[in-house]
Amino acid sequence: MSGKHNKQERHSYPLERANIESKRFSLFEIKRWVENGSIQASNFQRESGVWNLKQKSELIESILCGIPLPAVYLSETKEHETQIIDGKQRIETFVDFMNDGFSLSSCLSIVAEIAGKKFSELNNAQKRKIQDYQIAVYEIPHHIPEYIKSLIFARVNL
Repeated sequence: MSGKHNKQERHSYPLERANIESKRFSLFEIKRWVENGSIQASNFQRESGVWNLKQKSELIESILCGIPLPAVYLSETKEHETQIIDGKQRIETFVDFMNDGFSLSSCLSIVAEIAGKKFSELNNAQKRKIQDYQIAVYEIPHHIPEYIKSLIFARVNL
């Protein structure tokens, strides 16, 4: 393939087919997808486990308070797998907490009574609120070029 063709292809964005869909999914659904291998991290995602306990705990506390969280960006690959474009740390935190992977930090400032607890130690109403929490998800179609997906990641992380 000539360099000229490659450069032209790199700069052509499929505007007529660029339908990035906005959806909402429960954390329970997202957890199920992760556990059955339906979602994978993309090449431009940070390593796993970057967040500290305070950040993870405040994310869970925010969910219980009903605070809207930033959207997660997913993309379907040509092989019909789902890639995380942005939101890996949040998704890992949701799944890890619902699987009793960590106890909440003692530094919580809004819902202090859940400090130090694992998911299984929360009351049923709190567990349901976490599992049923709806997060905004933007789905990027598989025909969007990989370099555009990496640019999307960079732009939502400015």
